Amino acid sequence: MDIFIFRKVKRMAQKEFRKPPRYMVGDIVYSHGFICIVCSIYPFNIDYSYDLKVIDGQGLGKICQNDIMHVHIWEEFLKKNGWTCYRSEGECFGHRWYKHQEYPFTLRYNNFLGIIGVSFNDGKDDTVMIKCVDELQHILFGLQLDSNLKI
Repeated sequence: MDIFIFRKVKRMAQKEFRKPPRYMVGDIVYSHGFICIVCSIYPFNIDYSYDLKVIDGQGLGKICQNDIMHVHIWEEFLKKNGWTCYRSEGECFGHRWYKHQEYPFTLRYNNFLGIIGVSFNDGKDDTVMIKCVDELQHILFGLQLDSNLKI
């Protein structure tokens, strides 16, 4: 009887301490050689699986969270989504600052490291550092702005 109670408590504890999903519906991710969009999220053991759709329309089906990777932000992606470079320092090891007329923050792109500082005071201080498209989408979503970005 005690073993049965222990097992039940152990199962309940696993369900209670599930981490939140890494990705949200609409996030742009990479899996199995394709850039995809997350269509839906399903609880799977102590993790999650995601229903992915390739950008060109082909569905990949349910994919385990461990088989999904982030898509790193690149400068052409920023330009395609309406960001404009308004300041630049150095070619290889410098930074570029980007603004978007609809968003209340700027991005400082580090050319060498490929990381981006997000600033809400015109590039003076970075509030958070990001590298990936889904992280930018989460910031936009949190600010209740359009997080549907173009690839």
